[in-house]
Amino acid sequence: MTSSELRREATTIMFADVVESVRLIELDEIESIQRVRAVMRHLTTQVVPPHGGVVMETRGDGIFVRFADPLSALRCAFAVHRTPDEFSPAVQEPALRFRIGLHSADIYTDEIQVYGSGVSVAARIASLAGPGETVVSVNTRDRITAGLDAEIFDIGDCYLKHIQEPVRAFIVSEPVPDSYAARGTSFANNSALANQPAKPRPEDLAKPCIAIIPFQNSNADAAAGSIGDLIAQSVIHAASRAGNVKVIAWLSCKAFANRNLPANEVGAALEADWILTGTCFLNGQRLLVQAELINVKSNATEYSERILDDVSDLLQAESQIAARLASATAEQIASFEAKRVSQHPLPTLESHSLLVGAIGLMHRSGPQAFLKSRDALEHLIERHPRMHAARPWLAKWYVMRTTRGLADNANDSASRAIEQTSRALNAKADDAFALAVQGFVHFHLKQDIDTAIHQLDSALVINPNDALALVFSAAVHNVKGNQDIAWSRANHAMSLSPFDPLRAYMRMITASCALSSEKFELAVRLSRESIRESASHAASWRTLIIAMVAVGEIEAARAACKNLMALQPALTLANYKARILVSGEQAKRAIEALSIAGVPP
Repeated sequence: MTSSELRREATTIMFADVVESVRLIELDEIESIQRVRAVMRHLTTQVVPPHGGVVMETRGDGIFVRFADPLSALRCAFAVHRTPDEFSPAVQEPALRFRIGLHSADIYTDEIQVYGSGVSVAARIASLAGPGETVVSVNTRDRITAGLDAEIFDIGDCYLKHIQEPVRAFIVSEPVPDSYAARGTSFANNSALANQPAKPRPEDLAKPCIAIIPFQNSNADAAAGSIGDLIAQSVIHAASRAGNVKVIAWLSCKAFANRNLPANEVGAALEADWILTGTCFLNGQRLLVQAELINVKSNATEYSERILDDVSDLLQAESQIAARLASATAEQIASFEAKRVSQHPLPTLESHSLLVGAIGLMHRSGPQAFLKSRDALEHLIERHPRMHAARPWLAKWYVMRTTRGLADNANDSASRAIEQTSRALNAKADDAFALAVQGFVHFHLKQDIDTAIHQLDSALVINPNDALALVFSAAVHNVKGNQDIAWSRANHAMSLSPFDPLRAYMRMITASCALSSEKFELAVRLSRESIRESASHAASWRTLIIAMVAVGEIEAARAACKNLMALQPALTLANYKARILVSGEQAKRAIEALSIAGVPP
């Protein structure tokens, strides 16, 4: 067999095995073997095929399955955990439980076998799971929308057997019904983007461009023919209001409906980087939407989604179908660009890749990738000196460098951050985001509360629905002692951003506001939600510890303190007290709680 016979495919591998099968067999050999055989036969014939899986190998009590996309694998994993109890019929018999690992990678395949390191990684990942748990690699997590597809708990970098570098891993579980959908969706920017100018402005270069092609209708009924157009129009409306991507105008996209042209040809004609399209099927009032996000350059599907909802949703002012597709698309593009920035030489990347990827690395990665995000932003500014859009993000990077304990000199960080926001505001005086970040700098680095409040209020006058301005303002008013204002603005920001990639950070601020308002149990819940999605924010761990002590969960607080100290080994009560912004009873409660939990003097 020659190498030309191998095909390289993007695949998600699932490995599932029965927990403690050896112990079960020792208890009752024949009965346990029969139960395991029956459940494995059930999986291979009844569970895996409906989810589009292909069984590659069975190993007695374990099974390797390949899927074309991570979401199908994720849903199959949940179905495996829900395997009927008929395989554990007697109360006295130990119940069968699975542990599952998912890993997405490019693998090689021929007509018989699959090859590549990605296959074995799934089994290694599964070893991190407990009974009834599913653990996924970061490659798979980046294709999952938290709260919609799964609840996600970040367990950090894990060292796996026979794998040299640590693998970032996450425990996933089935999403809580209606935990996000009930909140409603709005977007921060009310400006809709029309056709691109012949010579794009520098700030336009910082946004990836997407064309949303009308969805093809699978119904024979011609009366349902306009549904595909309505889906595309609704998503265009939602994506345009989000403001973080350029969206090709509806009439230009409509010209490519039902032509079945390759994505690279459509992208070249519309000068788009991404294509979102798909199919729809109407059965009575129930609408099934199958969407695909295609990377124009590679012609590869980077994201797919199946949504089942009532067709009347498309007629609502804020369609949940449209909001879900728009927000998931933006998140997938951000994840894709973050990976490119971390792996490729910066001069080879497009301008929008540098900005979108840098933002992704800044908020969802470890120290090395975090430093890489600054390199990307600085390279972008050097390439386009008049592009003001990147400067507020670079200013925010300097703030985060200090809050993450990576800066030697906070005053130097403050000066560099103010320089970037000032240059952005000189270019565009009514830039609400630049004003918000400048207020954030005055708050976190200069501890000038009054100036911070003035600038954040100015940002909210320009754009009352700027989610980051709202959450920054909540943090400042919380320290100022204006708990009612802080709590109101934090909740407003959360309601505007139910699927925002920065929601872990927003939950961190909201948890802090809940703590100051003595909503201790709520502060515990919000802190845990923030940590579940991003375990690298020390502030989330501190808030969790303080709230846990307040509700009497002392042992849990001490366990959490170990994670905090791993993130900030140099943390002491003395240096925390020196930089804490709150005062009075709040400061006393915080210091006492951290002391009880185990932070050294």
